Amino acid sequence: MAVKQGTLLLAFCWTHTRRDFLDAARGDPEQQQWAESWLTRIGELFHQNKLRVAAWKQDPQGPEFAQHDAVLRARLEDFRAARDEQLQQQPPASIRQRILSSLVRHWEGLLVFVEHPEVPMDNSEAERRLRGPAMGRKNYWGSGATWAGELAERCFSLFATLLLAGLNVRTWLTAYLTACAEAGGRAPAWAAQLLPWNLSPCQQQVFQLPLEGQGLPGEVRNCLDALAAAAQPPQEFSLPQLGDLRLELVTRRRSALWNEYIDRYHYLGYTPLVGAQLRYWVYAEDRLLALFGYGASAWRLAPRDRWIGWNDAQRQAGLPHVVGQVRFLILPWIRCPHLASKLLSLSAARLPADWEQRYGIRPWLLESFVDRSRFEGTCYRAANWIDVGQTQGRGKKDRRGRPGLPRKQIYLYPLCRNCRRRLTSDSTAQQDLPGSRVEG
Repeated sequence: MAVKQGTLLLAFCWTHTRRDFLDAARGDPEQQQWAESWLTRIGELFHQNKLRVAAWKQDPQGPEFAQHDAVLRARLEDFRAARDEQLQQQPPASIRQRILSSLVRHWEGLLVFVEHPEVPMDNSEAERRLRGPAMGRKNYWGSGATWAGELAERCFSLFATLLLAGLNVRTWLTAYLTACAEAGGRAPAWAAQLLPWNLSPCQQQVFQLPLEGQGLPGEVRNCLDALAAAAQPPQEFSLPQLGDLRLELVTRRRSALWNEYIDRYHYLGYTPLVGAQLRYWVYAEDRLLALFGYGASAWRLAPRDRWIGWNDAQRQAGLPHVVGQVRFLILPWIRCPHLASKLLSLSAARLPADWEQRYGIRPWLLESFVDRSRFEGTCYRAANWIDVGQTQGRGKKDRRGRPGLPRKQIYLYPLCRNCRRRLTSDSTAQQDLPGSRVEG
């Protein structure tokens, strides 16, 4: 019905048409010369269409495609005319009459490829792809059973979907079955998050990794852990219930897991931090609560620079002592009043010693940016951070001096009592850290 209504185009296969002539030549020596003349014509059509499609892929509107297209159409017209002429000369019920009549009946479907160069002249590629499942269906365990057919149908559909998404089928399937095993032999509640269209770009890259041996790559393991953690119901606490909070530096072994949490749950997602950086986990006993990321400060930032009161030379000398808080994430299922301001205070107290130990420079000032369209910034003010104004919305990649990003509120936190005097001192050590960011 859809074909009759024109909502679907039914394309027929020229290889099957060619097969009719081959069978005639092999089955009756008297038909060999006649059949081979038609096989030559069909071969010329395939060759001409190959040239036409190559030109079409280069430039669908180009003169080369138009030239090859015109030649193909002329040869098809000659093919049709020869067909009709010979058909009138054949006796009824002869093998030649049967083959040529089939050409007439299927002619419209055989010409679909002419107006649609993206459609091949035959379905050989489709048949090659189906051959494995078709042969397997006859030999796999459960052959002949309805349940086995349904299982095969689902598996083949799933594998084809994964391949179309560019994922490694073996890696993805091992990860899914591992998650099922860890869920007690059942599909985990978050299984739908593993479907290709629900994976973030970062997760898609993870599932493109090849599987070596029987174990999952560390990045895949981290991805499963993050998805399982996200399936937890909201957890509500008070600060006294959480007890002692501790910050742990992110190690190389767990770096990919930190990236995965940020990519999935932070509104900015994950992008590699440039230059000097420190990243933290925040725990209450063994319960993960939050993540921090610190990196290089903005190269120029007018409200901050006015608050400090430094000139260009002093800014260049003092920037290594300014550190930017580039990511702050409390996991979305953690609900605890006043936790954010508490964590800001803890991280500000911990960071200077860790930064100095790793890079040999003591930070004197922290800076952070708050998107006021999403957040009020209450926790920063409660933790005694100073609101010094707004960015211009230009960002580090701006080259035209035009705002193109949301304006963000700028918050500063002095890490020593006399930080402004130190940052404006001409004796500030002339030591830079690599990879400063730029905010406008």
